Amino acid sequence: MHYYNYNRILSYNIPVNVLVGERGVGKSYGAKKFVIDQYKKHGYQFIYLRRYEKELEEVFKRDKSGKDFFTDIRNNYPDIQFKTKGRQFYYNDDVFGYAYRFTQIQDLKSSSGWQNVKTIIIDEYAIEKNRRYYLPDEGMILMSAFDSILRSRSDIRIFILMNAVEGLEFSPLFSFFGLSLPYNNDIKLFKDNTILVQYMNNEEFRKERENTLIGKLSKGTRYEQYAIQNKILDKNNNFIEKKSGTARFSFCFIYNGFVFGVWNDFNKGKIFVSSDYDKNSPHKFAVTLADHTPNTMMISSLQRFNFWKHFLQNFKLGNVYFENQNIKHYCMECIQLCSIK
Repeated sequence: MHYYNYNRILSYNIPVNVLVGERGVGKSYGAKKFVIDQYKKHGYQFIYLRRYEKELEEVFKRDKSGKDFFTDIRNNYPDIQFKTKGRQFYYNDDVFGYAYRFTQIQDLKSSSGWQNVKTIIIDEYAIEKNRRYYLPDEGMILMSAFDSILRSRSDIRIFILMNAVEGLEFSPLFSFFGLSLPYNNDIKLFKDNTILVQYMNNEEFRKERENTLIGKLSKGTRYEQYAIQNKILDKNNNFIEKKSGTARFSFCFIYNGFVFGVWNDFNKGKIFVSSDYDKNSPHKFAVTLADHTPNTMMISSLQRFNFWKHFLQNFKLGNVYFENQNIKHYCMECIQLCSIK
């Protein structure tokens, strides 16, 4: 069994640790080992967080073969009985872990019962394309969840575990905290050394995968780059361009708490989407209900405006440009949400 050794990142003594790596590198296994050893040595407990109730249901049930949350690690601790019950994790007869949804934990205002909690694990954070969705305004939800647990404490470590999937750099976590990926198995620090991001590789695991059936089937394909070689595929510079000085503001839309301005340059025949916008414009449109405020209109009302039709026509013609990758990613999501063909 491959597992990630947390000793390296622990030596940095950083409270929030974001671990990105290929499947099979052992992120979750290493996290389990860490919290078990912490309880065994010090009696410290942990909190396990997932985004959706269905994800927690999967954690707390046995599959048809009898496997559960602790199956992969149980043999390493033959003298300890592990079990899961009622959204709690048991070490023999003692509760040593608690599981919650993101939105559930932020509503539990009192953290008086968590004084012995020293670790927070957010597992499987990144979402693959077309598999569920991030929560509206998820960055704020995460901060509220952390605040509910941390309060004024500084003795808790947070581990956020995720696979290297397309679009993860545009996830609410990365966008909200201004994070970026380090490559070549390196580490980067952010937010005054309070957040550590590591992009992990496992050469031994990769060689094993290359010799499996799926490794042979995917050889030479984009899937090999993603699943075997741990490369993120969606970063290209197509349609990335700063808006021109002669562009004129048209309208703006709000998505995931971010405001994006649409600017027309009729001389160049281009439309630019930028983080710059006219704050006094009456033409502000919310993409989701979470973004809707008294000063905005819902995106569905855009259909009656000619500037929206003009934007879509130019998008289909390849005349729409985005000032950076982040804006491009969100615009593509918005267009998909609006079911534009």
